Amino acid sequence: MKESLLKQYKFEIIFFFSFSAVMMVIATFWDLQIDLLLNKSNSFIAMWFDKTGEMPASLLTTIALAFIVKCSEKMWIKILGFFATLVAGAFFGIWFGERLFTDNLYQTFFNVVFGVGFAMTVLFVLQFIVIHEKIRKPLIIIAVLGLLVSGAETLIVTGLKDLWGRVRFRSLERDFSNFTPWYVINTSQRAHSFPSGHTADAGMSYLLMLLPFVSEKCKEYKLALFSISFFYTNFVAVTRMMMGAHYLSDVVVGSLISFSLVLAAIALYENVAEKKLLNK
Repeated sequence: MKESLLKQYKFEIIFFFSFSAVMMVIATFWDLQIDLLLNKSNSFIAMWFDKTGEMPASLLTTIALAFIVKCSEKMWIKILGFFATLVAGAFFGIWFGERLFTDNLYQTFFNVVFGVGFAMTVLFVLQFIVIHEKIRKPLIIIAVLGLLVSGAETLIVTGLKDLWGRVRFRSLERDFSNFTPWYVINTSQRAHSFPSGHTADAGMSYLLMLLPFVSEKCKEYKLALFSISFFYTNFVAVTRMMMGAHYLSDVVVGSLISFSLVLAAIALYENVAEKKLLNK
């Protein structure tokens, strides 16, 4: 009997949750002190990832839709997917432009043009890539799961931010009197520190862990797939603390949300998609 992918990732999963648990214990006692130590908002690296750290989530929708267009056999899906890809590209262009360029009406127009052009480029390049018939349906399923994971991550993070009302480090009073530990819900504050959206968005890179469903060869590199995502997400997390935007507990929970959703996607693929869709 074939071993499930979740079991094959057993070491990585145990390591991730153990690491996260240790970080949360540390954050429970020294959240504020760690930010005081790391705060360096004038760092070029911190400012760069403040602008670009969410890139995995921002690119995901456009690329996932483009693969659905490429791999689907149904013409109506291709047509709807094509226009959806262009719309997603436009939003990516707006997101990209607002972070790296000035935000005005004329610039927004060029940002949309850039985003649509990017989406069309992705669609065009994919037309010259040969994708074996055997892996087309798995790619479509992974693309759909990626979209679901991204949507769920956004809803969960936004909901928790609104519920927790935690004040960011850079917005604290000079005497830190309005600092609250992560386990205290403060609905009276209109603040959005907990959890970290940047870190959760960076954690969309954990979707790389689904690649073994496409190719058996990828299973040989499953540790690398996890490690690339883990180090990228945690690098973004550190820069969020450097910027004074988040505490250690904020970024750990942001990462936990994304990683848990990706594990749920793997389980969904194995227990539903693989059994009911791929065996048709």
